[in-house]
Amino acid sequence: KKCNVSSSSTVTKDSCTCSGSNHPTGCRCPSETTQLTGIPINQCECRSSADPRAGSACPAYCLKEQVNSSCVCDSNNTSFPYTTCEREKACTINLVNQSNITCPCLSTGDPRAGLGQCPAYCIKGQTNITCACDTGSTYYSIAQCNVDKLCITDLIHQSITDCPCLMKDDPRDEPVCKSSDPDPTDPIIPDPTEKDPETEQEQGSGSKQDEDEKKTEKEESKTFNMIWIIFIVIGILAVAVIIVIALFIFRSRNKKKQIEIKKKNKEISMEVKEVNIEDEKQKINSDHIITTFRTTSNS
Repeated sequence: KKCNVSSSSTVTKDSCTCSGSNHPTGCRCPSETTQLTGIPINQCECRSSADPRAGSACPAYCLKEQVNSSCVCDSNNTSFPYTTCEREKACTINLVNQSNITCPCLSTGDPRAGLGQCPAYCIKGQTNITCACDTGSTYYSIAQCNVDKLCITDLIHQSITDCPCLMKDDPRDEPVCKSSDPDPTDPIIPDPTEKDPETEQEQGSGSKQDEDEKKTEKEESKTFNMIWIIFIVIGILAVAVIIVIALFIFRSRNKKKQIEIKKKNKEISMEVKEVNIEDEKQKINSDHIITTFRTTSNS
């Protein structure tokens, strides 16, 4: 029967069945896992499967490919069997102590790498047959690592672009990679493809000198062009100034002539006026004389 006393009470051991609402000290845990909800784990411990308290009061059950240190394996999960879960959990939380049979070597971040269980990860410039390319490396890409390994394990099928020719015993058919011991009696014929370091250095110096000379000539030409442009601009400005000055002088002279003409016209006008006045005076005097004469005659 279910307990009907409060959870803070104490009952005779196993005298009643615990429930979520009433779980006094001494009660018996229910056989059905569905009835465990609300019962503290210090009274009814967590079940290995189908416990409704999983993920809250009890640890969550592990999920496939999402195993971590805090989850527990479900003893009745057919899609993720208990043994598989335990092995995956061991490979996750205790990988360093597992064999490469139980936990296959990882392509990156395997603590067993180089310790015997798993091959060491390849190091750039030190790649060999036994090392493994690290897919998580940021300084040595997986693509470059694989090419470098092929240059060691399958050189005959690689191009000279990916795998430069070896100084000796290169298995490839390219003439440039074919090495043969020269006959001591044969004259030494210089390889046209090889360059003398001193000659190359001299050519490099000459080329650099030519570049400097061209650069200097270009700068001088540019400076010369700028000087010519400045001269042309100055010439245009000088011509413009001369034209303006000539126009000013011409206008000044015209104005002066006009003033002189006006002055002369005024003087002529004054002279004509004076002559007219004089004529008028003479006429008046003549009229006066005639009048006087007539008056005298009449008398």
